Amino acid sequence: MRPLGIRAKVLLLALLPATVSALLLGGYQLLTATQALQQALDERGQAMVDQLAPAAEYAVFSGHTPMLEQLAQAVLREQDVIGVTIRAADNQVLVQRTQAGGGQAEDAAFQGRAFTALIRRTAIPVTEAFATEAATTDPSILGRVEVVLSTEATAQRQQAVIRTSLLLLLGCLGIAGAVGGALGRQITTPILRLETTVHRLQEGDLATRLEIRSTGELGNLETGVNAMAAALQASHRDLEQRIALATQELRAALAERASRNRELEEAHRQAEQAARIKAEFLANMSHEIRTPLHGVIGFISLLTQTALSATQSTYVNALQTAANSLLVTINSILDFSKLEAGKVTLAQQPFALRETLTAAVHLFIPLAEAKGLALSLDLPPDLPSPVIGDAQRLTQIVGNLVSNAIKFTYRGEVSVAAQRWDAAPGKVGLRLTVRDTGIGIAPEDQPTLFEAFNQIDASTTRQQGGTGLGLAICQQLVALMGGQITVESQAGVGTAFHVTLDFQTPEQQEPNLIQDGAAAVTKELTSGGEKQERNTVSRSGAAAAASHRQPLTGGAAQPGPRVLVVDDQELNQLLAQLVLEDLDAVVDLASNGWEALAACQRSRYDLILMDVRLPGMDGLATTRAIRQLAGNPNQRIPIIALTADVLHETPEALRAAGMTDTLYKPIQAEDLKTRFQHWCE
Repeated sequence: MRPLGIRAKVLLLALLPATVSALLLGGYQLLTATQALQQALDERGQAMVDQLAPAAEYAVFSGHTPMLEQLAQAVLREQDVIGVTIRAADNQVLVQRTQAGGGQAEDAAFQGRAFTALIRRTAIPVTEAFATEAATTDPSILGRVEVVLSTEATAQRQQAVIRTSLLLLLGCLGIAGAVGGALGRQITTPILRLETTVHRLQEGDLATRLEIRSTGELGNLETGVNAMAAALQASHRDLEQRIALATQELRAALAERASRNRELEEAHRQAEQAARIKAEFLANMSHEIRTPLHGVIGFISLLTQTALSATQSTYVNALQTAANSLLVTINSILDFSKLEAGKVTLAQQPFALRETLTAAVHLFIPLAEAKGLALSLDLPPDLPSPVIGDAQRLTQIVGNLVSNAIKFTYRGEVSVAAQRWDAAPGKVGLRLTVRDTGIGIAPEDQPTLFEAFNQIDASTTRQQGGTGLGLAICQQLVALMGGQITVESQAGVGTAFHVTLDFQTPEQQEPNLIQDGAAAVTKELTSGGEKQERNTVSRSGAAAAASHRQPLTGGAAQPGPRVLVVDDQELNQLLAQLVLEDLDAVVDLASNGWEALAACQRSRYDLILMDVRLPGMDGLATTRAIRQLAGNPNQRIPIIALTADVLHETPEALRAAGMTDTLYKPIQAEDLKTRFQHWCE
């Protein structure tokens, strides 16, 4: 159909103004009204899901179902809402609610119009053209929300509009149908072309261009669409360049991070090497100091058993005090080093709590009496026995605190008190308080009290001595046992240390299970002229039995047990020989592993004392050779390891090499006698 000329158009407008007006008004009313109603419904539904999606982001991400329930209920209270569904990224339904309080989402969607929005972890602005693709590829999607709106009210309004519009359109449809169709085609064809072009742009074909066929406003619109496509294409190229630049910067940052990681690894390796060198140094120091100290303390102990003048006794006691002080200092440094390196493991064995605390305090009675101080111990009668834990470390904690209190107290008293409570099923809580009337600690010095090598008062410390490690060791041991240590102090008044610990209790507890013949007796802890009645413990077990053993030999005519002493230090050989011969033992000496093997092939021994560090073949290798040497009469003879290295040579490692027992240097003569009597019975 050829386009109408201006004359025909004017004629038609002149002859049919009312018909065309009615047709246009009726059609316009019908179209716009129904579309407006539908669009209002769509915009309202989409606005709901767009608001619900970010509101549900945190609850979906954290799995907070009650919050999702509240959001769903709030949306259901809105007009025309008949269903709300919130799903996870794997399409799992997290919350689903309808006006009936339940039901399926499919039923609600069948009754109304469903609207959906994605729940993203972070807001990533994209155009609608990429919405479908992003929904399937974007890893930030947490899920989606669906809201179903009832279309009943909208449908009723649309029906009313349709009825009204039909009355107008039916009258004009027949007259204006042909004219309207022709004019409509002239208008809709360019618009359809515009729609097709825009759709291709939305799909990502930014190279699409529209052929300019129209004039006037439509022609301007076609030109504008082409300009918009060109701008989008340029923006896309710029975005790709920025992404490439950001990727390059990210790679550079990752390379820098990798370089830093290598530097950190190197620093970590150097730190580990330094720690290893430190441990080796401490082990060597322990051996080199403990070995001569073993001879010094041993011969001092033997010297005290001889007839001495008063002046000589004073000198010997001074030497013994100095040697023991040096040993305490070495032990403190090694204990702290082991704690710092994480090499201290706690024993989990049953022990008698009351007897352990009593014995730990009882050791310091002579020291308190020497300073004229009252030393008291107050234990509640309901302390459980046994408990599961490390009795040795508990003794070390109590000993350090009591020793420290006596050291800095010049008059008055030092008291140790305990309180218990039920910490949890199967556990008992213990609160120990060590209180003194000493010099006290100023408030400004208390925060650094538990720091290693810290000495609050240099002048006092020089007067009293010490390494400044006792409290640091206590704090680390208490922390390792899962407890807490605190301090209360006032300068010139005194100090109180509080230790809180938890111990496990056996499921079936038997009274006096760990006492081993020890009896809880009442003893007066007296010093400084004051007396306080407290619980203490008598010696028990192997120590008590050993102290009452008689020499094993029946007389000089009968040879005693035969012992082989293997040590490369003549002083240590002499010390062991003197102690053992005093027990009527027959002693053979060897200075290295080869001499020990030769002696074991010649003679049968009742006991072998083996130094661990020997020249050439060390004590471990010598022990293994003795255990494996065929035709050797000493394959099953007890071998006691003598070592000054308390860091590396653990009893477990020594037993694995074939050692029967262990003595750490410096060795007390009484300890050597006790072990001799035990193994030579």
